[in-house]
Amino acid sequence: MRLTVPAVLSGCLLGATLALLVHGFTHEVLWMRIVGLGTTALQLLLLSWTAELSAKGHASPLRPNGPRAYAPARVRSARAVNDPRGVHKGMFVFELTVHPEDRAPFGVRILHPLDLQGLLRRRTAVVEYDPRQPWRVVLPADPPWEWAARAEALASNPVETAPPPVAARIPPGFPVLVTGLWTGVAFTWLLSR
Repeated sequence: MRLTVPAVLSGCLLGATLALLVHGFTHEVLWMRIVGLGTTALQLLLLSWTAELSAKGHASPLRPNGPRAYAPARVRSARAVNDPRGVHKGMFVFELTVHPEDRAPFGVRILHPLDLQGLLRRRTAVVEYDPRQPWRVVLPADPPWEWAARAEALASNPVETAPPPVAARIPPGFPVLVTGLWTGVAFTWLLSR
């Protein structure tokens, strides 16, 4: 489990509100109970919303300093959908079978606001992915020409059955929840002193 700065900050905020809630109930302080209940409910709602968006099977973005590799991919389907987050007016969902050089092909579903490589009309694409965490896949706007040529060569091969999508091993929001519980215990201990 890798902790990022936003996950640690969110976990500390969750821990502080949980500690406030526990301290409010054990010491019968009304304002602490109200603030603790409200903020804890809001944070748990945000965690479940994050998990729901990720649970739809869409690929996660690449890590800023993580390893990257290119691979050709076969387009299984491409369609326009409404943005589940409400940020963009229209989104595209691309279901791809990625064919990396060093492992078996795997399926992935990418949600993107633009049809960068014209995948509504094409049957192949080039993806950039994390070799250590293959559920992190993006469609580059301008892939290297040698990978585009490999993707075109893939179009002439017979179509195989689609493998299931690769999923993250750790559920989204789990680092925030674990950090929140540990900091909540620490803050509760500090408030009781």
